Amino acid sequence: MRKNERFKFAMEQSGLVGQVEADFKGWGVFHVDNADVIAAVADTPDQCALLAVTWMNETTFRFYSEPNMNHVPDDNNYWDVGPMQLNVGVIRANIANKFLNAEHLDVQKALLSTISQFIGDPLQNVQLGYRLLKRIGRGTITGPAETILYTKLTVEEWDALDESVRNERRAVAYTGPEARPKRYTSWVKYAPMFTTFFKLYADV
Repeated sequence: MRKNERFKFAMEQSGLVGQVEADFKGWGVFHVDNADVIAAVADTPDQCALLAVTWMNETTFRFYSEPNMNHVPDDNNYWDVGPMQLNVGVIRANIANKFLNAEHLDVQKALLSTISQFIGDPLQNVQLGYRLLKRIGRGTITGPAETILYTKLTVEEWDALDESVRNERRAVAYTGPEARPKRYTSWVKYAPMFTTFFKLYADV
């Protein structure tokens, strides 16, 4: 089965046909190129779903989106850039303090953006975003009004969790506190569909 046929079959069987367009009001669409990038970066169908749900919510699968300048247009250290909307200052700090591993990635290309558009390497941005996703989720995760959504876990407690629960926490933690309830809702709806999609896309 050719790639486009595999994509069409997996979309139909997973229930994804028309869902992204309907929920995100035409801002973007899940395309075969998105599927290929996600499959190349992530390790398993479950991890592909984690990356897919996050990318979908951040920029609706666009490769060259505009930055979120966070009301500081004259200092790009405050900007969220690229497909995964990585915060430039936070990412650089996380790399500097060894929280985030950027080995074999060009961080400048992963974070390069003008005031109107990302002009860096979208693949490296997605790779860096995936590495960030894999590092987060174990700590306390708060929502609006500092409501605790998930409590901090010990390493032993984290390791004992099912991977699907770890991925839920990662997906919710990736965005800011005010957006986390909506991200959780999106995760619950789309994670099963994308998991099914990537199982089929790889296997058929």
